[in-house]
Amino acid sequence: MVAVSRDDPDSIRRLVELIDRMLATDLRVDSTTLFRMPIDRVFTLKGHGTIVTGTVTSGRVKAGEQVEVLPSGLKSRIRSIQSFHHGEQEVGSGQRGALNLPDVEPTATDRGDVVAAPGAFFPSSMLDVRLTLLESMPQAFPRLKHATRIRFYVGTAEAIGRIYLLDAVEMEPGTERPAQVRLEHPVVAARQDRFLLRTFSPLFTIGGGVVLDPHPAKHRRDAHVVEQLTKLSEADPNSLILDLLARGEQPLVTAADLAQKLERRVETLEAQLAGLDADVGSLERRKKRYFYLRQRVAHEGARIRTLVLASHRQNPLSLGVEKASLAALYNPRSDADSFGDLLSLVAKEQGLVLEGSLVRDTSFAPTLDPQTEAQCTGIEALLLREGFLSLGELAQSCGVKRNTFDKLLALMVAQQVVYKLPDSLLAHRRTVGDYESALRAFLAGRERASVGEIKERLNLTRKALIPLLEFFDERGVTVRAGNDRRLRQKPGG
Repeated sequence: MVAVSRDDPDSIRRLVELIDRMLATDLRVDSTTLFRMPIDRVFTLKGHGTIVTGTVTSGRVKAGEQVEVLPSGLKSRIRSIQSFHHGEQEVGSGQRGALNLPDVEPTATDRGDVVAAPGAFFPSSMLDVRLTLLESMPQAFPRLKHATRIRFYVGTAEAIGRIYLLDAVEMEPGTERPAQVRLEHPVVAARQDRFLLRTFSPLFTIGGGVVLDPHPAKHRRDAHVVEQLTKLSEADPNSLILDLLARGEQPLVTAADLAQKLERRVETLEAQLAGLDADVGSLERRKKRYFYLRQRVAHEGARIRTLVLASHRQNPLSLGVEKASLAALYNPRSDADSFGDLLSLVAKEQGLVLEGSLVRDTSFAPTLDPQTEAQCTGIEALLLREGFLSLGELAQSCGVKRNTFDKLLALMVAQQVVYKLPDSLLAHRRTVGDYESALRAFLAGRERASVGEIKERLNLTRKALIPLLEFFDERGVTVRAGNDRRLRQKPGG
Protein backbone atom coordinates (compact mmCIF):
# COMPACT_ATOMS: atom_id res chain seq x y z
CA MET A 1 0.00 0.00 0.00
CA VAL A 2 1.29 3.44 -0.93
CA ALA A 3 0.02 6.64 0.66
CA VAL A 4 -0.51 9.24 -2.10
CA SER A 5 -1.37 12.92 -1.83
CA ARG A 6 -1.74 15.51 -4.55
CA ASP A 7 0.06 17.90 -2.21
CA ASP A 8 3.12 15.61 -2.02
CA PRO A 9 4.85 15.17 -5.42
CA ASP A 10 7.26 12.63 -3.87
CA SER A 11 4.35 10.32 -3.05
CA ILE A 12 3.39 10.25 -6.74
CA ARG A 13 6.98 9.50 -7.68
CA ARG A 14 7.12 6.62 -5.17
CA LEU A 15 3.94 5.16 -6.64
CA VAL A 16 5.28 5.35 -10.20
CA GLU A 17 8.56 3.71 -9.14
CA LEU A 18 6.65 0.88 -7.45
CA ILE A 19 4.54 0.31 -10.56
CA ASP A 20 7.71 0.27 -12.72
CA ARG A 21 9.32 -2.33 -10.46
CA MET A 22 6.19 -4.50 -10.59
CA LEU A 23 5.99 -4.28 -14.38
CA ALA A 24 9.66 -5.32 -14.62
CA THR A 25 8.83 -8.62 -12.91
CA ASP A 26 7.47 -11.69 -14.72
CA LEU A 27 3.71 -11.04 -14.69
CA ARG A 28 2.48 -14.42 -15.85
CA VAL A 29 -1.24 -14.87 -16.44
CA ASP A 30 -2.79 -17.78 -14.60
CA SER A 31 -3.82 -20.01 -17.51
CA THR A 32 -5.53 -22.55 -15.23
CA THR A 33 -8.57 -20.32 -14.66
CA LEU A 34 -11.51 -19.70 -16.99
CA PHE A 35 -12.01 -16.40 -18.78
CA ARG A 36 -14.12 -13.73 -17.06
CA MET A 37 -14.33 -9.99 -17.59
CA PRO A 38 -16.82 -7.75 -15.74
CA ILE A 39 -18.15 -5.08 -18.13
CA ASP A 40 -17.67 -1.46 -17.12
CA ARG A 41 -18.64 0.23 -20.41
CA VAL A 42 -20.76 -0.55 -23.47
CA PHE A 43 -20.77 1.46 -26.71
CA THR A 44 -21.01 1.04 -30.48
CA LEU A 45 -18.66 1.84 -33.34
CA LYS A 46 -20.00 2.32 -36.85
CA GLY A 47 -19.21 -0.74 -38.94
CA HIS A 48 -18.21 -2.79 -35.89
CA GLY A 49 -21.25 -3.07 -33.66
CA THR A 50 -21.14 -3.51 -29.91
CA ILE A 51 -17.94 -2.95 -27.94
CA VAL A 52 -17.64 -3.92 -24.27
CA THR A 53 -14.71 -2.94 -22.08
CA GLY A 54 -13.45 -4.14 -18.73
CA THR A 55 -10.55 -5.60 -16.77
CA VAL A 56 -10.03 -9.34 -17.22
CA THR A 57 -10.26 -10.90 -13.76
CA SER A 58 -9.36 -14.48 -14.72
CA GLY A 59 -8.20 -16.62 -17.64
CA ARG A 60 -7.58 -15.36 -21.13
CA VAL A 61 -9.48 -15.10 -24.41
CA LYS A 62 -8.52 -14.89 -28.08
CA ALA A 63 -10.11 -13.16 -31.03
CA GLY A 64 -12.45 -15.56 -32.80
CA GLU A 65 -13.44 -17.43 -29.64
CA GLN A 66 -17.02 -17.66 -28.49
CA VAL A 67 -18.02 -16.03 -25.20
CA GLU A 68 -21.18 -15.69 -23.13
CA VAL A 69 -22.64 -12.49 -21.70
CA LEU A 70 -24.14 -13.00 -18.23
CA PRO A 71 -26.64 -12.93 -16.65
CA SER A 72 -28.58 -12.82 -19.96
CA GLY A 73 -26.79 -15.87 -21.42
CA LEU A 74 -26.32 -14.25 -24.85
CA LYS A 75 -23.59 -15.88 -26.97
CA SER A 76 -21.23 -14.10 -29.35
CA ARG A 77 -17.96 -14.69 -31.15
CA ILE A 78 -15.26 -12.05 -30.56
CA ARG A 79 -14.54 -10.26 -33.83
CA SER A 80 -11.54 -8.29 -32.53
CA ILE A 81 -9.73 -7.23 -29.34
CA GLN A 82 -8.05 -4.02 -28.28
CA SER A 83 -6.04 -3.22 -25.17
CA PHE A 84 -5.10 0.41 -24.55
CA HIS A 85 -6.06 1.29 -28.16
CA HIS A 86 -3.80 -1.38 -29.67
CA GLY A 87 -5.13 -4.33 -31.60
CA GLU A 88 -4.40 -7.63 -29.81
CA GLN A 89 -4.94 -11.30 -30.59
CA GLU A 90 -5.69 -12.08 -26.95
CA VAL A 91 -6.01 -10.56 -23.49
CA GLY A 92 -5.56 -12.23 -20.11
CA SER A 93 -5.98 -11.82 -16.39
CA GLY A 94 -5.09 -8.34 -15.13
CA GLN A 95 -5.27 -6.69 -18.56
CA ARG A 96 -7.75 -4.14 -19.84
CA GLY A 97 -9.75 -5.37 -22.82
CA ALA A 98 -12.15 -3.96 -25.38
CA LEU A 99 -14.03 -6.80 -27.05
CA ASN A 100 -16.02 -6.42 -30.26
CA LEU A 101 -19.19 -8.55 -29.88
CA PRO A 102 -21.10 -8.17 -33.16
CA ASP A 103 -23.88 -10.61 -32.18
CA VAL A 104 -24.93 -8.63 -29.09
CA GLU A 105 -27.23 -5.64 -29.32
CA PRO A 106 -25.90 -2.69 -27.30
CA THR A 107 -29.20 -2.47 -25.42
CA ALA A 108 -28.92 -6.15 -24.40
CA THR A 109 -25.98 -5.62 -22.06
CA ASP A 110 -24.76 -2.98 -19.63
CA ARG A 111 -22.24 -2.19 -16.93
CA GLY A 112 -22.33 -4.91 -14.27
CA ASP A 113 -22.76 -7.77 -16.75
CA VAL A 114 -19.91 -10.24 -17.26
CA VAL A 115 -18.32 -11.65 -20.43
CA ALA A 116 -17.12 -15.20 -19.75
CA ALA A 117 -16.15 -18.52 -21.25
CA PRO A 118 -19.41 -20.29 -22.25
CA GLY A 119 -20.89 -22.47 -19.51
CA ALA A 120 -18.14 -21.58 -17.03
CA PHE A 121 -19.99 -19.21 -14.69
CA PHE A 122 -23.57 -18.90 -13.55
CA PRO A 123 -25.52 -15.95 -12.13
CA SER A 124 -26.52 -16.21 -8.49
CA SER A 125 -28.88 -14.31 -6.19
CA MET A 126 -27.39 -15.85 -3.07
CA LEU A 127 -23.76 -15.94 -1.91
CA ASP A 128 -21.93 -17.13 1.19
CA VAL A 129 -19.33 -14.57 2.24
CA ARG A 130 -16.82 -13.65 4.91
CA LEU A 131 -17.78 -10.11 5.88
CA THR A 132 -15.56 -7.51 7.58
CA LEU A 133 -17.01 -4.26 8.88
CA LEU A 134 -15.05 -1.02 8.93
CA GLU A 135 -13.72 0.04 12.31
CA SER A 136 -15.38 3.40 11.88
CA MET A 137 -19.07 3.05 11.07
CA PRO A 138 -21.40 5.92 10.10
CA GLN A 139 -23.22 7.51 13.01
CA ALA A 140 -26.56 6.43 11.51
CA PHE A 141 -25.32 2.81 11.42
CA PRO A 142 -23.33 2.14 14.59
CA ARG A 143 -23.59 -1.63 13.98
CA LEU A 144 -24.92 -4.03 11.33
CA LYS A 145 -28.08 -5.93 12.23
CA HIS A 146 -29.22 -9.28 10.87
CA ALA A 147 -31.31 -9.02 7.65
CA THR A 148 -30.34 -5.37 7.03
CA ARG A 149 -31.08 -4.11 3.51
CA ILE A 150 -27.82 -3.32 1.73
CA ARG A 151 -26.14 -2.55 -1.59
CA PHE A 152 -23.71 -5.23 -2.72
CA TYR A 153 -20.86 -4.53 -5.16
CA VAL A 154 -18.84 -7.24 -6.90
CA GLY A 155 -16.88 -6.83 -10.13
CA THR A 156 -18.66 -3.91 -11.78
CA ALA A 157 -22.13 -4.95 -10.59
CA GLU A 158 -24.33 -3.33 -7.98
CA ALA A 159 -27.27 -5.25 -6.51
CA ILE A 160 -29.71 -4.53 -3.73
CA GLY A 161 -30.40 -7.22 -1.16
CA ARG A 162 -30.16 -8.20 2.47
CA ILE A 163 -27.28 -9.50 4.57
CA TYR A 164 -28.04 -12.43 6.87
CA LEU A 165 -25.61 -13.09 9.71
CA LEU A 166 -25.10 -16.79 10.38
CA ASP A 167 -23.78 -16.72 13.95
CA ALA A 168 -25.08 -13.48 15.47
CA VAL A 169 -27.97 -11.03 15.47
CA GLU A 170 -25.71 -8.03 14.87
CA MET A 171 -22.09 -7.11 14.05
CA GLU A 172 -19.89 -4.57 15.81
CA PRO A 173 -17.49 -2.27 13.88
CA GLY A 174 -14.14 -3.87 13.03
CA THR A 175 -15.42 -7.44 13.39
CA GLU A 176 -15.50 -10.28 10.89
CA ARG A 177 -18.27 -12.90 10.49
CA PRO A 178 -19.64 -15.47 8.03
CA ALA A 179 -22.83 -14.28 6.36
CA GLN A 180 -25.18 -14.96 3.49
CA VAL A 181 -26.12 -12.29 0.97
CA ARG A 182 -29.53 -12.60 -0.70
CA LEU A 183 -30.00 -10.27 -3.65
CA GLU A 184 -32.99 -8.98 -5.57
CA HIS A 185 -31.15 -9.47 -8.88
CA PRO A 186 -28.47 -12.05 -9.76
CA VAL A 187 -24.79 -11.24 -10.08
CA VAL A 188 -21.87 -13.24 -11.44
CA ALA A 189 -19.21 -14.02 -8.86
CA ALA A 190 -16.57 -16.63 -8.14
CA ARG A 191 -14.90 -17.97 -5.02
CA GLN A 192 -12.40 -15.53 -3.48
CA ASP A 193 -13.90 -12.52 -5.30
CA ARG A 194 -13.72 -9.33 -3.25
CA PHE A 195 -16.87 -7.32 -2.65
CA LEU A 196 -17.97 -4.04 -1.06
CA LEU A 197 -21.00 -3.46 1.14
CA ARG A 198 -22.86 -0.16 1.42
CA THR A 199 -25.99 0.87 3.24
CA PHE A 200 -29.17 1.02 1.17
CA SER A 201 -29.97 4.65 2.00
CA PRO A 202 -28.33 7.02 2.64
CA LEU A 203 -25.22 5.64 0.98
CA PHE A 204 -22.32 4.78 3.30
CA THR A 205 -19.58 2.25 2.73
CA ILE A 206 -19.66 -0.01 5.78
CA GLY A 207 -17.46 -2.99 4.89
CA GLY A 208 -16.51 -5.68 2.44
CA GLY A 209 -15.07 -9.14 2.26
CA VAL A 210 -14.57 -12.29 0.24
CA VAL A 211 -17.02 -14.58 -1.57
CA LEU A 212 -16.71 -18.09 -0.14
CA ASP A 213 -19.42 -19.88 -2.14
CA PRO A 214 -21.21 -18.23 -5.10
CA HIS A 215 -23.93 -20.92 -5.27
CA PRO A 216 -24.86 -21.98 -1.73
CA ALA A 217 -28.02 -23.47 -0.30
CA LYS A 218 -30.23 -21.22 1.80
CA HIS A 219 -28.86 -21.25 5.36
CA ARG A 220 -30.30 -20.74 8.80
CA ARG A 221 -28.17 -20.04 11.85
CA ASP A 222 -26.31 -23.28 12.39
CA ALA A 223 -22.96 -24.05 14.04
CA HIS A 224 -22.22 -26.69 11.38
CA VAL A 225 -22.75 -24.17 8.55
CA VAL A 226 -20.45 -21.67 10.26
CA GLU A 227 -17.80 -24.37 10.68
CA GLN A 228 -18.03 -25.29 6.99
CA LEU A 229 -17.72 -21.66 5.89
CA THR A 230 -14.74 -21.16 8.19
CA LYS A 231 -13.05 -24.12 6.53
CA LEU A 232 -13.86 -22.68 3.10
CA SER A 233 -12.32 -19.33 4.01
CA GLU A 234 -9.08 -21.01 5.07
CA ALA A 235 -8.99 -23.71 2.40
CA ASP A 236 -6.16 -24.23 -0.08
CA PRO A 237 -7.00 -25.48 -3.63
CA ASN A 238 -6.76 -29.16 -2.64
CA SER A 239 -8.93 -28.66 0.43
CA LEU A 240 -11.58 -26.97 -1.72
CA ILE A 241 -11.75 -30.04 -3.96
CA LEU A 242 -12.06 -32.37 -0.99
CA ASP A 243 -14.74 -30.14 0.52
CA LEU A 244 -16.79 -30.15 -2.68
CA LEU A 245 -16.52 -33.95 -2.92
CA ALA A 246 -17.58 -34.22 0.72
CA ARG A 247 -20.56 -31.83 0.57
CA GLY A 248 -21.88 -32.20 -2.98
CA GLU A 249 -25.38 -33.56 -3.54
CA GLN A 250 -24.01 -36.56 -5.46
CA PRO A 251 -21.07 -38.62 -4.12
CA LEU A 252 -19.79 -39.29 -7.66
CA VAL A 253 -18.95 -36.30 -9.88
CA THR A 254 -17.03 -35.70 -13.09
CA ALA A 255 -13.95 -33.51 -13.36
CA ALA A 256 -16.01 -31.18 -15.57
CA ASP A 257 -18.58 -30.72 -12.79
CA LEU A 258 -15.86 -29.93 -10.26
CA ALA A 259 -14.04 -27.61 -12.66
CA GLN A 260 -17.22 -25.63 -13.21
CA LYS A 261 -17.79 -25.19 -9.48
CA LEU A 262 -14.18 -24.10 -8.93
CA GLU A 263 -13.93 -21.99 -12.11
CA ARG A 264 -10.88 -24.00 -13.20
CA ARG A 265 -9.91 -25.68 -16.45
CA VAL A 266 -10.74 -29.40 -16.60
CA GLU A 267 -7.13 -30.39 -17.42
CA THR A 268 -5.84 -28.45 -14.40
CA LEU A 269 -8.36 -30.07 -12.09
CA GLU A 270 -7.63 -33.59 -13.35
CA ALA A 271 -3.95 -33.03 -12.57
CA GLN A 272 -4.88 -31.91 -9.04
CA LEU A 273 -7.15 -34.94 -8.57
CA ALA A 274 -4.32 -37.26 -9.61
CA GLY A 275 -2.28 -35.90 -6.71
CA LEU A 276 -5.10 -36.65 -4.26
CA ASP A 277 -5.40 -40.37 -4.99
CA ALA A 278 -4.95 -41.25 -1.30
CA ASP A 279 -8.27 -39.52 -0.58
CA VAL A 280 -9.96 -39.54 -3.96
CA GLY A 281 -10.92 -42.55 -6.06
CA SER A 282 -12.27 -42.79 -9.61
CA LEU A 283 -14.75 -44.94 -11.50
CA GLU A 284 -15.32 -45.41 -15.24
CA ARG A 285 -19.02 -45.62 -16.14
CA ARG A 286 -20.88 -44.99 -19.42
CA LYS A 287 -17.74 -43.62 -21.11
CA LYS A 288 -17.26 -41.06 -18.33
CA ARG A 289 -14.82 -40.89 -15.45
CA TYR A 290 -16.30 -40.11 -12.05
CA PHE A 291 -14.40 -39.04 -8.93
CA TYR A 292 -15.36 -39.58 -5.30
CA LEU A 293 -14.09 -39.03 -1.79
CA ARG A 294 -13.17 -42.47 -0.43
CA GLN A 295 -14.24 -41.63 3.11
CA ARG A 296 -17.63 -40.36 1.96
CA VAL A 297 -18.33 -43.37 -0.25
CA ALA A 298 -17.48 -45.71 2.65
CA HIS A 299 -19.98 -43.79 4.79
CA GLU A 300 -22.65 -43.85 2.05
CA GLY A 301 -22.07 -47.58 1.53
CA ALA A 302 -22.62 -48.30 5.22
CA ARG A 303 -25.81 -46.24 5.08
CA ILE A 304 -27.08 -48.19 2.06
CA ARG A 305 -26.37 -51.51 3.82
CA THR A 306 -28.32 -50.29 6.86
CA LEU A 307 -31.30 -49.58 4.59
CA VAL A 308 -31.01 -53.04 3.00
CA LEU A 309 -30.87 -54.79 6.38
CA ALA A 310 -33.88 -52.80 7.61
CA SER A 311 -35.82 -53.89 4.53
CA HIS A 312 -34.86 -57.53 5.16
CA ARG A 313 -36.23 -57.29 8.69
CA GLN A 314 -39.49 -55.76 7.47
CA ASN A 315 -39.87 -58.24 4.58
CA PRO A 316 -38.43 -61.58 5.70
CA LEU A 317 -40.04 -63.40 2.75
CA SER A 318 -38.60 -61.13 0.06
CA LEU A 319 -35.54 -62.15 -1.93
CA GLY A 320 -34.10 -58.64 -1.70
CA VAL A 321 -34.84 -54.95 -2.08
CA GLU A 322 -35.78 -53.48 -5.44
CA LYS A 323 -33.04 -51.05 -6.57
CA ALA A 324 -35.61 -48.38 -7.38
CA SER A 325 -37.13 -48.65 -3.89
CA LEU A 326 -33.68 -48.57 -2.29
CA ALA A 327 -32.73 -45.46 -4.33
CA ALA A 328 -35.88 -43.66 -3.13
CA LEU A 329 -35.08 -44.53 0.49
CA TYR A 330 -31.47 -43.41 0.09
CA ASN A 331 -32.21 -40.09 -1.64
CA PRO A 332 -35.53 -39.25 -3.32
CA ARG A 333 -33.67 -36.85 -5.67
CA SER A 334 -31.10 -39.45 -6.75
CA ASP A 335 -31.36 -40.53 -10.39
CA ALA A 336 -31.20 -44.24 -11.31
CA ASP A 337 -27.81 -44.06 -13.06
CA SER A 338 -26.05 -42.19 -10.24
CA PHE A 339 -27.43 -44.51 -7.58
CA GLY A 340 -26.60 -47.58 -9.68
CA ASP A 341 -23.00 -46.40 -10.03
CA LEU A 342 -22.69 -45.84 -6.28
CA LEU A 343 -24.28 -49.21 -5.54
CA SER A 344 -21.83 -51.02 -7.84
CA LEU A 345 -18.94 -49.22 -6.15
CA VAL A 346 -19.90 -50.11 -2.55
CA ALA A 347 -21.51 -53.54 -3.03
CA LYS A 348 -18.45 -55.75 -2.54
CA GLU A 349 -17.04 -53.83 0.43
CA GLN A 350 -20.44 -53.75 2.16
CA GLY A 351 -21.25 -57.41 1.50
CA LEU A 352 -24.18 -56.71 -0.80
CA VAL A 353 -25.27 -58.97 -3.65
CA LEU A 354 -26.76 -57.42 -6.81
CA GLU A 355 -29.07 -59.80 -8.65
CA GLY A 356 -30.96 -58.21 -11.53
CA SER A 357 -33.19 -55.53 -10.04
CA LEU A 358 -32.71 -56.82 -6.48
CA VAL A 359 -30.17 -56.05 -3.76
CA ARG A 360 -29.61 -58.26 -0.72
CA ASP A 361 -27.09 -58.69 2.05
CA THR A 362 -24.88 -61.78 1.78
CA SER A 363 -26.01 -62.88 5.23
CA PHE A 364 -29.71 -62.75 4.30
CA ALA A 365 -31.93 -65.69 3.42
CA PRO A 366 -35.74 -65.65 3.41
CA THR A 367 -37.07 -67.11 6.68
CA LEU A 368 -40.29 -69.09 6.97
CA ASP A 369 -42.19 -69.48 10.20
CA PRO A 370 -44.18 -72.71 10.67
CA GLN A 371 -47.40 -71.13 9.39
CA THR A 372 -45.71 -69.75 6.27
CA GLU A 373 -43.93 -73.06 5.62
CA ALA A 374 -47.30 -74.85 5.83
CA GLN A 375 -48.75 -72.38 3.32
CA CYS A 376 -45.89 -73.07 0.88
CA THR A 377 -46.40 -76.81 1.30
CA GLY A 378 -50.11 -76.33 0.54
CA ILE A 379 -49.33 -74.39 -2.66
CA GLU A 380 -46.91 -77.14 -3.77
CA ALA A 381 -49.46 -79.89 -3.08
CA LEU A 382 -52.13 -78.02 -5.04
CA LEU A 383 -49.87 -77.59 -8.06
CA LEU A 384 -48.72 -81.22 -7.95
CA ARG A 385 -52.33 -82.37 -7.89
CA GLU A 386 -53.66 -80.06 -10.61
CA GLY A 387 -50.57 -80.02 -12.85
CA PHE A 388 -51.01 -76.59 -14.44
CA LEU A 389 -52.87 -73.57 -13.04
CA SER A 390 -53.15 -69.95 -14.00
CA LEU A 391 -52.03 -67.30 -11.53
CA GLY A 392 -55.61 -66.39 -10.70
CA GLU A 393 -56.67 -70.03 -10.27
CA LEU A 394 -53.79 -70.79 -7.91
CA ALA A 395 -54.34 -67.61 -5.85
CA GLN A 396 -58.04 -68.38 -5.50
CA SER A 397 -57.62 -72.07 -4.65
CA CYS A 398 -54.72 -72.02 -2.17
CA GLY A 399 -56.61 -70.31 0.68
CA VAL A 400 -53.88 -67.71 1.34
CA LYS A 401 -54.43 -63.92 1.46
CA ARG A 402 -53.42 -62.37 -1.85
CA ASN A 403 -50.70 -60.13 -0.40
CA THR A 404 -49.05 -63.09 1.35
CA PHE A 405 -49.62 -65.34 -1.68
CA ASP A 406 -47.75 -62.93 -3.98
CA LYS A 407 -44.73 -62.91 -1.65
CA LEU A 408 -44.75 -66.70 -1.27
CA LEU A 409 -45.07 -67.27 -5.01
CA ALA A 410 -42.19 -64.84 -5.75
CA LEU A 411 -40.04 -66.76 -3.27
CA MET A 412 -40.98 -70.17 -4.70
CA VAL A 413 -40.37 -69.00 -8.28
CA ALA A 414 -36.97 -67.55 -7.31
CA GLN A 415 -36.06 -70.85 -5.61
CA GLN A 416 -37.30 -72.70 -8.74
CA VAL A 417 -39.81 -74.72 -6.77
CA VAL A 418 -42.48 -73.29 -9.07
CA TYR A 419 -41.97 -72.44 -12.74
CA LYS A 420 -43.68 -69.56 -14.51
CA LEU A 421 -44.63 -70.62 -18.04
CA PRO A 422 -45.82 -68.32 -20.83
CA ASP A 423 -49.47 -67.15 -20.69
CA SER A 424 -49.19 -66.81 -16.86
CA LEU A 425 -49.33 -70.55 -16.36
CA LEU A 426 -47.74 -72.06 -13.24
CA ALA A 427 -46.44 -75.55 -12.61
CA HIS A 428 -44.38 -77.38 -9.97
CA ARG A 429 -40.79 -78.17 -10.97
CA ARG A 430 -41.43 -81.88 -10.48
CA THR A 431 -44.34 -81.76 -12.94
CA VAL A 432 -42.26 -79.87 -15.51
CA GLY A 433 -39.35 -82.29 -14.99
CA ASP A 434 -41.59 -85.32 -15.56
CA TYR A 435 -42.95 -83.88 -18.82
CA GLU A 436 -39.44 -82.94 -19.97
CA SER A 437 -38.24 -86.53 -19.45
CA ALA A 438 -41.27 -87.89 -21.34
CA LEU A 439 -40.77 -85.43 -24.22
CA ARG A 440 -37.07 -86.23 -24.53
CA ALA A 441 -37.82 -89.94 -24.68
CA PHE A 442 -40.49 -89.37 -27.34
CA LEU A 443 -38.31 -87.15 -29.55
CA ALA A 444 -35.12 -89.16 -29.10
CA GLY A 445 -35.92 -91.54 -31.95
CA ARG A 446 -37.48 -88.93 -34.24
CA GLU A 447 -36.17 -86.12 -36.39
CA ARG A 448 -39.17 -83.98 -35.37
CA ALA A 449 -42.76 -84.23 -34.14
CA SER A 450 -45.86 -82.09 -34.64
CA VAL A 451 -47.71 -80.36 -31.82
CA GLY A 452 -50.59 -82.78 -32.33
CA GLU A 453 -48.31 -85.80 -31.95
CA ILE A 454 -46.72 -84.38 -28.80
CA LYS A 455 -50.16 -83.52 -27.40
CA GLU A 456 -51.32 -87.08 -27.88
CA ARG A 457 -48.13 -88.53 -26.42
CA LEU A 458 -48.08 -86.29 -23.30
CA ASN A 459 -51.86 -86.42 -22.89
CA LEU A 460 -52.14 -82.64 -22.30
CA THR A 461 -54.70 -80.06 -23.29
CA ARG A 462 -53.56 -77.50 -25.86
CA LYS A 463 -54.00 -74.78 -23.19
CA ALA A 464 -51.24 -76.41 -21.12
CA LEU A 465 -49.12 -77.86 -23.94
CA ILE A 466 -48.35 -74.69 -25.93
CA PRO A 467 -46.98 -72.71 -22.92
CA LEU A 468 -45.02 -75.81 -21.82
CA LEU A 469 -43.41 -76.22 -25.28
CA GLU A 470 -42.58 -72.50 -25.44
CA PHE A 471 -40.98 -72.86 -21.98
CA PHE A 472 -38.87 -75.79 -23.25
CA ASP A 473 -37.88 -73.73 -26.32
CA GLU A 474 -36.69 -70.88 -24.08
CA ARG A 475 -34.69 -73.27 -21.87
CA GLY A 476 -32.99 -74.91 -24.84
CA VAL A 477 -34.63 -78.32 -24.51
CA THR A 478 -36.37 -78.12 -27.89
CA VAL A 479 -36.09 -76.17 -31.12
CA ARG A 480 -39.15 -75.01 -33.01
CA ALA A 481 -39.26 -75.89 -36.72
CA GLY A 482 -42.45 -74.40 -38.14
CA ASN A 483 -45.19 -76.01 -36.04
CA ASP A 484 -42.97 -78.98 -35.19
CA ARG A 485 -40.43 -79.53 -32.44
CA ARG A 486 -37.09 -81.32 -32.36
CA LEU A 487 -34.55 -81.88 -29.60
CA ARG A 488 -31.68 -79.43 -29.40
CA GLN A 489 -28.71 -81.68 -30.05
CA LYS A 490 -26.01 -79.34 -28.71
CA PRO A 491 -25.58 -75.72 -27.63
CA GLY A 492 -26.62 -73.58 -30.58
CA GLY A 493 -27.82 -76.66 -32.52
